[in-house]
This record gives sequence, structure tokens and C-alpha cells, in this order.
Amino acid sequence: VTGVQTCALPISEGEIVGLGRWSGGILLAGSEGFYVLEEDGISRSPLSDALLDDQLEQLLAVDRLGTRELWFLGSSGLYVWVDGTLMDLDLGVLPGGDCQLTFGAPFGGAQAVWVACSGSLFALIGAGSTFEAHPQMAVSDARSLAVDQTGTLWIVEGSGTVWSRSPDGTFRTHDFTSSATRVLSSSRSDDVWFETKEGPWHYDQDRKSTRLN
Repeated sequence: VTGVQTCALPISEGEIVGLGRWSGGILLAGSEGFYVLEEDGISRSPLSDALLDDQLEQLLAVDRLGTRELWFLGSSGLYVWVDGTLMDLDLGVLPGGDCQLTFGAPFGGAQAVWVACSGSLFALIGAGSTFEAHPQMAVSDARSLAVDQTGTLWIVEGSGTVWSRSPDGTFRTHDFTSSATRVLSSSRSDDVWFETKEGPWHYDQDRKSTRLN
């Protein structure tokens, strides 16, 4: 897909829960199933049948060590699609509406998928059909996650406390004058953004926090 085009989608905008690049196209995840958007149009993905009995809540596309993975948070489980196989991963906690997925911060020398679910935080490492879940006890009520370009994992707890985990595994807290509710960043940027009860904050590459008026 090149340039700016208008596409007629088989689902409404309000039902779209995730987008990800996949096999030369864009995988669009909606509450009614999956669709692949390519240059010649849009078609329903076979993933729709594989996850027919679950309500999709979040999608994460990962390219790790040359292997493409699709991670899904559903209303009743966490799933990963690798090499045409769908696996159901058991973390010992039930997913809910406050679950979050992100990727890129290292754990044990490898890039990990990070999952915050029911307040618990896990690092998922592995490949193929084998994945290991490592609970992170330093954070007790993780609600929002993001990873920046440096490989730092940012966490907002339900209490509004902000944590960061550096690539070497060190956790530390950050002081804000207002409780944070959400964190946003990108693996292509050093900048980190926070939603707080008093408005947005920006944490720049010089590691200085600034409240935006």
C-alpha cells in the first residue's frame, strides 16, 4: 500500500482493536475477526477461525531473530501465532480489560515480550514453540507499558506510580507531581509521554520531565 488511499473496511472503526505489518500487508484485528489489507484489496484472514471463540482486545506483531510472531490478548487468554501454529499461553492469571502488551526491552540478554495482566508483570522470552514467563516482583500493580529506543521499559502502576526498567534490569521509580495513568513511547524514539491527572508530561532524551501546559 503506497500513498494515501481510502479503503472500505468490512468492520466499523469503533471495532478495530489493533494493526500490525504482516507478510507484505497489514493485519487488521477487529472484534469480529482478522483482515489482511494488501495492494489488491482486503480479505478475511484464517486467524479469524482460529480465534473465533475469543474476544480480541490487543494485537502485537513482533519480528524476533528472523521469526515473525503475532501476539494476541483475548478476553480469556494470551495467544501467539508462530509458523502457522496458534499457541495458548498460561500465565496463571486471567486476562482482563486492563491487560497490556509491549516488546523490545531485553531480559536475560534477549528481547522480550512484556505482559501486564491483572496487575502482574511478566517477561516472555523464547522462540518457536517454547516460551518462558518470568514474573517481575518489583512492580505489583502494572497497568500501562511502553518501551523506548534505549530498550528501557516504562510502567505505570494503578496507584499512579511510574517505574522504569533499564536494559541491565535495574528498576527505579520517578517522581511526578500528579499521578500518572498511561505511558506512551516508541522503539524508534527516546521520548516518553505520560498522561496524568493534571495533563500530559514529556520525558525527553536528556531524561528531564516537563509538564505540558
